[in-house]
Amino acid sequence: MSGTTSELKNIILRAGAGAGKTTTLTQTFLKFASDFQSQHGKFPRIVVTTFTRKATQELKERLLGKALEEKRDDLFQFVSSKSQVQISTIHGVLSLFLP
Repeated sequence: MSGTTSELKNIILRAGAGAGKTTTLTQTFLKFASDFQSQHGKFPRIVVTTFTRKATQELKERLLGKALEEKRDDLFQFVSSKSQVQISTIHGVLSLFLP
């Protein structure tokens, strides 16, 4: 990310079970969203894809938990917003584009 604009390149996290993929993704998501909000006065629209429904649920729970832990109602509302944050399996994302 640069100092003047919020940019997030494609990131692929590959590692074995328990290596910290979800923790890394949670931290990256929250940093990007917070930086974007600071620079633009609003949260971005974000799509996150995972391979399993279990990973999708775990990521959502961690993001919402972190927002509650930090007492950030704005962040909680953002993560809860289906129009701004889409966290789904690759199949779920693709189904958005198919009739």
